[in-house]
Amino acid sequence: MVGFSCVDPLADWGLLGPDILLSHFVNPEKEDIEKLVKGGGHISTTPSTELLMSLGDIVCFRPELYSSSSLGIDCHSAISASIPEQMRIAIHYGRGTRSAQILDSGKTPKSVGHNVELAYNLGTILGARAIGLQDKIGSLKVGKVADIVVYEASSPGMACAGFEDPVGAIVLHASVGDVETVIVDGIVRKQNGKLVDVRVPVNDAKGEEKVLSWKDVVTNLLESREEINKKAKEIDYEKAKKSLVQAFYLDESTFSDTPAFV
Repeated sequence: MVGFSCVDPLADWGLLGPDILLSHFVNPEKEDIEKLVKGGGHISTTPSTELLMSLGDIVCFRPELYSSSSLGIDCHSAISASIPEQMRIAIHYGRGTRSAQILDSGKTPKSVGHNVELAYNLGTILGARAIGLQDKIGSLKVGKVADIVVYEASSPGMACAGFEDPVGAIVLHASVGDVETVIVDGIVRKQNGKLVDVRVPVNDAKGEEKVLSWKDVVTNLLESREEINKKAKEIDYEKAKKSLVQAFYLDESTFSDTPAFV
């Protein structure tokens, strides 16, 4: 990567193998790519965060990196925790970048380029492969863990598209509101479009449990939010800002909010 390569030391120390997963692998040099692919390492691209923070090029659709890539989610406080949404952002970025390169060469794109299956694979089987669990999750197959998401193909967001091209409908149109059923390791966690109550242990020794509904979870979240907000009032944000500027080697004289266009 420009300015610093995390690939070089990993390769030099003999650590760059299939158990290495690099996040925010942006603006890689040719040598970084070659070493990563040769070593069998993997990449977790987080499209929303990489665009939001201007980290650099989203590389998951680059031909030489596609088979080593997967999709991830970062910064849940600012980013939707939806893999299909990341599929959508990644494929739009990939298509747009490809078309721009063709237009810059004085030619006209003949097609939009990357197909939806490529994006779908990044969020499913390639994600499983990136964490070494391709034999257990990432696809529907006898003997694998029963992790299944069922979409309502006749929902307002997927009607017609879901019947014409299910994969395309998921990648280009689906939201969490279109999910009808979720099964995790064989256990139903969402049914008829609603989260199912869960049992959580209270006293392991006595085998005691309690039932939690989603409303209970929200209540706990709101209480946690209030506690965090109280603590946040005690933070010296100016001091925190200076620490971050120093940690990221930034030059405050270059900071600007002047928009490029309005």
